[in-house]
Amino acid sequence: MNFLHRAASGFIRRKPAFGNNVSSLNLLRNGIYPIAFKNRRSYASEANTGTIQAIIGAVVDVQFSEASLPSILNSLEVDKEGSRLVLEVSQHLGQNVVRTIAMDGTEETMIIKVRYTNLREVFSRNIVINKNIKLKELEAKIRERFDVGYDENVEIYYIDDDKDRIAISFEEELALAMENGKIQTLEIVTKPKTVDDICVYPDVPKGKEGECLEVLIESEYLTIANATNSDTKAWGTYIYTNDSDVVKTLVHSEKIKLPATAPPYNVIATLRFLPGCIKYTGSASQGVNSLNFGPYETSYIINGLAPKAPYSRNSKRAFLTYAPGKASFQVGYLGADKSTIEGVLQLKYDEEKPLFAKKITLSFVGKEYVFFAGIEDELKISTHTAKRKFFCNNITIWRSQSKGQYEAIKSLDLPFKFKLPENLPPSITMDKGCGRLYYMLRAVISRRRMDPNSRIKKKVVKVVVPITRYTITPQPEPSRWFIKEDGPAKPHVFGYDVSLAQSTCGPGETIVVPVKLYFHEPQVYFKKLFVGIKEYHELRTDEYETSTKKYLVEETVLANDLPISSGPDNECFIEIKLHIPFARQLVYTLDSTYLSVYHKLKVKVGLGNAPDINISKFVKILNLVSEEEPIMVKPKRDPQRRLTPFYPLFNKIQNRDRAVKKLSAQLQLQLQISNSKNANMIYNSRSLFVPTLQAKKTTQAY
Repeated sequence: MNFLHRAASGFIRRKPAFGNNVSSLNLLRNGIYPIAFKNRRSYASEANTGTIQAIIGAVVDVQFSEASLPSILNSLEVDKEGSRLVLEVSQHLGQNVVRTIAMDGTEETMIIKVRYTNLREVFSRNIVINKNIKLKELEAKIRERFDVGYDENVEIYYIDDDKDRIAISFEEELALAMENGKIQTLEIVTKPKTVDDICVYPDVPKGKEGECLEVLIESEYLTIANATNSDTKAWGTYIYTNDSDVVKTLVHSEKIKLPATAPPYNVIATLRFLPGCIKYTGSASQGVNSLNFGPYETSYIINGLAPKAPYSRNSKRAFLTYAPGKASFQVGYLGADKSTIEGVLQLKYDEEKPLFAKKITLSFVGKEYVFFAGIEDELKISTHTAKRKFFCNNITIWRSQSKGQYEAIKSLDLPFKFKLPENLPPSITMDKGCGRLYYMLRAVISRRRMDPNSRIKKKVVKVVVPITRYTITPQPEPSRWFIKEDGPAKPHVFGYDVSLAQSTCGPGETIVVPVKLYFHEPQVYFKKLFVGIKEYHELRTDEYETSTKKYLVEETVLANDLPISSGPDNECFIEIKLHIPFARQLVYTLDSTYLSVYHKLKVKVGLGNAPDINISKFVKILNLVSEEEPIMVKPKRDPQRRLTPFYPLFNKIQNRDRAVKKLSAQLQLQLQISNSKNANMIYNSRSLFVPTLQAKKTTQAY
């Protein structure tokens, strides 16, 4: 751990430009002699000469011969025309180069004394810092000098003239302490680092340096096919960029070996965030290849891994399980029939150490989340987030017999049941985790404090509950597009007859599109026929919106594959069959506050010596079941592909006009982005291509 935090610390600090104002360090290029650091290290046997390689503020890089390389914490003396400056060796850079710190202030730097108490021993060191140093940089420097790992919290105080300890937690407090160089002595206090947050894969893991994050990875993602999926990426070896895929890094860092099929358990991976690195080196391990990358802002390492039962989330003694005889929390077919959420909260405590509680509440919550980054103009990339709670139902499932008093619990099973409203949307994940609708069961146990000094009076148990919605197959709504002129007068040089039997379809179904073409003029010829279903995604916040689109399924017929009859109108006929993917690969038609998904059938006929024909119609893709037997639901297929946790960099985002916000969601979805060479491409955070795009804008004249 010490090696990791040393390797990562300080790598994202901004490199100051060389200037003329470096005080006594300026232009000193010769005459460096290692001398003894009294009472700290042994005396050097002889004076050896090194050469200055670089001066960066108070940092000086010096090169020696291999035989005379000074040890860390030894002192060097710079002597140039009577000017004397002492340097302290802080790091070996390789190639016989040492990095030193000037032990004298310059016009841009100052010396502070830092005091650190560890295992009842007090250590003090002088550190040269920039007068305009940031709190984040100061903490990284202190961690490095005192060998404090990122598994511990660091609190920084300074000692004022009255010998009071003043906390430094914000940039303003540091700037106030540094004003006029008043700060002289700092004191640091370390405390054990605890888990700060928890997220559910494939959400993007986020955190600050030193923080821990638990990532719940469900069993369906724990297969070697998912780990080797080319849609996901990882950068680095053992230390990874914070946008690296968590499953890939688990396998690559040899923390887990994944089977070919999903195991009967989930896992919780603990990530610890570190400072960014100058360079990330890729490698191959256990069939997973990581990539190289240059400087990046934040890193993480895999700090731990623990298996979890599919129904358990936070505790081995208090957990949520399915109802007896059930395979999920959802019972029934939401949308097609009545549906409920049913389960059991189980408490299993030892006889010697019971749980003392006075109330247990349980809530079922539905949340909507959207996050996207995009190009607001040609030079600016911005990120936008919106979230809301659209459903919440709370119940109290247990109280102590004595009101307000704690009661001992050793073993207790508490069944629960929530009725689901018929209009609840299903759980979805779209655009690589940028848009999500999800549900969660959350049990809160009001308990006695485990530690008299602790402020925690509640124990929380959470589990994500997937919700599936069903729609009874509607009556057919046929559509037809027809242009054919009979008789001697034929104003159209080309005619067509295209029909669609059903505008609502489900996963695994086949849509048949009969197409008949008529050629009334000999100079008009057929080039190609394209039929496809295009899927549109819209993500929006209160101020901004963006969209993506791709073809869900498509078929193309070229001229050589389409037979033309020898009749008077040169007729040709073909049936196009579009096979809708199975449920695991689908995002169903949806319209909510921040997310919209809709589909269009597109028919394009390419002609020679005549304008092309373009036909489109909105269609719905829903999870369909039979009205007579809604239990005849097709089982879920094994996942072939999955969404990744990388958030894409969208081609364009635009500021939402407040007048437009009042329009219906259907009108808002008409936003199109023009002048894009590849409309299906999604640019992620590493794309160097910055497209020049134009958004269509409608103005009204008065």
